[in-house]
Amino acid sequence: MIVLELLLVLSLVIENTLDKKVTATQNQVDALEKNLQNKAPEITKIKNTINLINTYKKLRTEQPILSENINLILSSIPDSTILRHVRAQADSVFVSVDSYNPLDVAVMISIILKDKNVKQIILNKVDFDVAKNMYNSEINAEFK
Repeated sequence: MIVLELLLVLSLVIENTLDKKVTATQNQVDALEKNLQNKAPEITKIKNTINLINTYKKLRTEQPILSENINLILSSIPDSTILRHVRAQADSVFVSVDSYNPLDVAVMISIILKDKNVKQIILNKVDFDVAKNMYNSEINAEFK
């Protein structure tokens, strides 16, 4: 009988110890999860910057004559805006971007229009994607 009581007490002690370890591990997981969620905007900015750099490099090697116009457009894109597509021609650059705030596109257009070589900006499309909670915009900048 004493052996059974000892086994019961021992099992309770083991259960208590394991429960504390599981709780501590769960708290660590929760803290790491929260930390990762806090860094999500920074991760998005880094990915956007990498995409901008890669797109710029690709376009620069393919069409060196257009590099000034492309550079103007790419440098006007705010950090919080995601570049989806770029198409460049001799006298125009087309971009498709996604943004969480429509003001980002307005700021982008304002920066582009300050350049003296810009003939006109055509805002081809702006729509709101409810699933992504983002605005998709298509802009065509024509140069003199």
